[in-house]
Amino acid sequence: MKPLSHSVRAALRRKREGSVITAESLSKLGTRSAIDQTLSRLAAKGEIMRIARGAYVVPRKGEFGSFPPSAERVVRSMAKRMRKPIVPDGGVAANRFGLTTQQPIRRVYLTSGRSSSLALGSNPVELRHVPKWQTVLPGEPAGEAVRAMAYLGKEQAKEAASRLKERLEPSQWEKLNRIAPKLPKWVGSAIAEVELRG
Repeated sequence: MKPLSHSVRAALRRKREGSVITAESLSKLGTRSAIDQTLSRLAAKGEIMRIARGAYVVPRKGEFGSFPPSAERVVRSMAKRMRKPIVPDGGVAANRFGLTTQQPIRRVYLTSGRSSSLALGSNPVELRHVPKWQTVLPGEPAGEAVRAMAYLGKEQAKEAASRLKERLEPSQWEKLNRIAPKLPKWVGSAIAEVELRG
């Protein structure tokens, strides 16, 4: 019978770059404690990287050594595993829409799940818990608009909504309008007021 490490390595070879690996995801191969130990040993040898307690990724191999996979790929894999959306921070969205010139220094993603930190090289990724409304419409400009408004806050809500209407495609503005009643009053009313003004 092959040692567990062979089976785990074979399973890891089938994983895509950025896929998050846990003992639970390999549970068909053996007991949880045995898989945990195997993953820990493989991490110590540099074959995989530990990004959080009990969570690992396969590194990218380069000419000068191993590198962590892109944060975006890891976050996508985490979102799939958690069955909850994980979206870029509102500061990124506000910058993308030209609502602020500040460039976010830290890599922050928002989730309705637990807050945690992922060790991906020298610049860790923060998963920050937020209310569900801040993670609506993941991957869509209308969802990014919601996050940009949340980031900028109540004081700038009306001005932000006005500028977002100019920058969003009409179909995305319409989506934003449709979800406005489900958002906090200060966000929804700012969107509604801009819509009424035409």
